[in-house]
Amino acid sequence: KDKRIWQPQNNPAEQKHAERMIQLWGDKFKK
Repeated sequence: KDKRIWQPQNNPAEQKHAERMIQLWGDKFKK
């Protein structure tokens, strides 16, 4: 399945949130 429940938008706040999520859930976000 290629669809994701949540995707970051093109704005700085979402970018920072995305980075935090990737750091916290690193393995889950890896393809």
